[in-house]
Amino acid sequence: MKLGKLSIFTFLFVFTVSPVYAQTIRSLQTQLDAVKEEVEALQRSAYRSSDSSINEASDVQLKIGQMDEIFRNTSGKIEELEYKIKSLEDKIEMINKDFDVRFKMLEEKSSVKPAPAVQAPAKVTDANIDELYQKGLDAIKAKDNQSAINVFTKILSDNPEHKLAGNAQYWLGETYYVQKDFQRAAVAFAKGYEKYKNGSKGADSLLKLGMSMVELKKKDEACVAFVNLPKEFPNADGALKSKALELAKKNSCK
Repeated sequence: MKLGKLSIFTFLFVFTVSPVYAQTIRSLQTQLDAVKEEVEALQRSAYRSSDSSINEASDVQLKIGQMDEIFRNTSGKIEELEYKIKSLEDKIEMINKDFDVRFKMLEEKSSVKPAPAVQAPAKVTDANIDELYQKGLDAIKAKDNQSAINVFTKILSDNPEHKLAGNAQYWLGETYYVQKDFQRAAVAFAKGYEKYKNGSKGADSLLKLGMSMVELKKKDEACVAFVNLPKEFPNADGALKSKALELAKKNSCK
């Protein structure tokens, strides 16, 4: 549909602007032909005047001088008109080249088909949850965020008590976070911290909850997460606890 709209716009531009240029060139060409005819008439007149025995030499010289002046003026007009015609022809050529490039780009874009989104099965069971969870991780790596959201949401909806549910909850929040949808990210991380606190992603969920709150300009709530993380998760990875302390200091948390 987008290609069709753009093509219509392009053709309208060609069939409305190009005739204007063509009309202008025809007008300039007509003026140029008229000036040339005028010059030829003056040349014939000058020849007759210089060859006539009834005119005195001084009159002939005077007329020739006047005609020389006219010739110079008309020659300037001819050069100016020829330059304008050449400029318009160059513009038309540039427009045609630009359209050729645009059409090629549109053809290339229309030939590229987007990868189909990952479809979650009708019902998630223990038998297929591991495979589905991996598809969600692969979608994140491929930056196919909507497919990742579909997968992790389906896992949490159909099997919220599975051993991978806490991880799915965390990666759901992470997917929203990378899209800068910090409101949904905060909700997802809060659920991950509240319901799956004792899972492998409990501390990670609390840290990212604080980071989401920073993005939402909720400093007090963010500070609670950063300050409490080392206390609630003393066995968490050292890098994770260091990151929480760093962010607490950066946000002047007390």
